[in-house]
Amino acid sequence: MKSDKTGVLIYYKHLKILEEARLTAEQIGQILIAAIRYDETGDLPQLASPLSAFFTMIKYDMDANREKWEEVKKERSRVGKLGGRPPKAKKPIGNGKSKITNRFGEVLPFPDIKHEARNNGFFIDQFTAQSFGDCGLDPEWMQGTHSFLEFAAERIQENYGDKPQGEQKKLFISAVRSWDELRDEYPGWKAKKEKQEKEAARKAALRAAKDRHPTECECGKALDQYHDAYICRSCQLQCELDTETLEWKWGKW
Repeated sequence: MKSDKTGVLIYYKHLKILEEARLTAEQIGQILIAAIRYDETGDLPQLASPLSAFFTMIKYDMDANREKWEEVKKERSRVGKLGGRPPKAKKPIGNGKSKITNRFGEVLPFPDIKHEARNNGFFIDQFTAQSFGDCGLDPEWMQGTHSFLEFAAERIQENYGDKPQGEQKKLFISAVRSWDELRDEYPGWKAKKEKQEKEAARKAALRAAKDRHPTECECGKALDQYHDAYICRSCQLQCELDTETLEWKWGKW
């Protein structure tokens, strides 16, 4: 189904990961075009490995952004049916504002915090979202890749996954609000996750580089594989992959 959006959000981190993976400009272009087409039409592209893995990384964020877009449309539709003016609330929610302002002076929209919690398996209301904004956490911890909410949800699942969902939710809310031990552990957990992602991207880049191995010698003869290198028996040249630069280099064998 063709999208009613007029554009797609590609994060800086996406380009950074693609560049660190040592992909060619052509491969990066294939991935980004596939992402844009997917966001516009909903059709999944046919990409070979490892390009498909990098596309899936971008697709995850695009799907999350689409959910936010759908929420915005629903809210606009609801307000439109009310004549373009929001109904008067019987009681103010939180501090009576549509956004959370925490002790750092940073403003966090309710939908962002609620969306992040939902992405990690817990549906929370606006009052709970307000309490998350006021619990003293750095605002950068509250959303984005490997957020504190993701960390808290993971710990609840690991330690209390056998408990009923309602009890898990209560523990999750309590953990985000006040569990100091989680706050101490979180920076290390996030660093570990980012390291794992970087290593995975490096491995994917290495596989991609190996797939791009030369098939012909500079003299035009076909190459034979010998262990991890490719050799020309005619002119005794060999081509080996530099695992640091991910480039194939020629030399004598």
